[in-house]
Amino acid sequence: MIGRTTLFKTMLGLTLLGACSGCTVSGDDDEGDGGGVLLIEPLAQDAMASGLMIDKAELSLSAVALDPCMTDAALLRTLPFSFDLFQQPPASVGFMSAVTDYCGLEVDLGPEASGDLSELEGATALLHGTRPDGTQFTLTSTLATTLNFDSDVTLDAMHLVLGVDFDAWFANADLTNAQASDDGVLIDANDNPDVLAAFDAATSSAFAVYDDVNGDGKITGSELVPVATAAMP
Repeated sequence: MIGRTTLFKTMLGLTLLGACSGCTVSGDDDEGDGGGVLLIEPLAQDAMASGLMIDKAELSLSAVALDPCMTDAALLRTLPFSFDLFQQPPASVGFMSAVTDYCGLEVDLGPEASGDLSELEGATALLHGTRPDGTQFTLTSTLATTLNFDSDVTLDAMHLVLGVDFDAWFANADLTNAQASDDGVLIDANDNPDVLAAFDAATSSAFAVYDDVNGDGKITGSELVPVATAAMP
């Protein structure tokens, strides 16, 4: 059987082939059993509390950084990348470093600048779906913000998942009463801007860091309790 460390080092070169090719990050000293892996995936495909069915969800990250507990250790940071939240296997980032103890994660969201997804160009998030009355909606956000996830305990950096909760993201965004056009419900800076503002304001509560204890790539059961939540901006 291949050991966990050996498997990790083997898979690092394959990390993010579908989402961020070449985004494996090395520290100043990448020898040893440190580093980590971060999966990025939705907790569920739909915003069930709002009755929204979501069939497309694309996201742009300006950077993801893994923060060592030791103050004199270097922060490990990726380049910008964009990806489909519904892709399988889930998007992931690998970090190579001799450092083993991490106490935080930093996620920068910003408009697509990597060239990974042409449809997302100029936007941070693009979501398409259907609201309860059958009307289709398209939401385009250009939000740029930094989410800081700090933990009082050492994170298991080999099992980290950045989970996206659509229920939380749409909790205060009233799509039911949003004005529709011939193209359905458009939500952007020009169309239904109040709905977009509510969506953007909920971003920090829509993301959390989880520990995939059994390493199966899915967050279920007791794993749904976050190990780190975003500090309010």
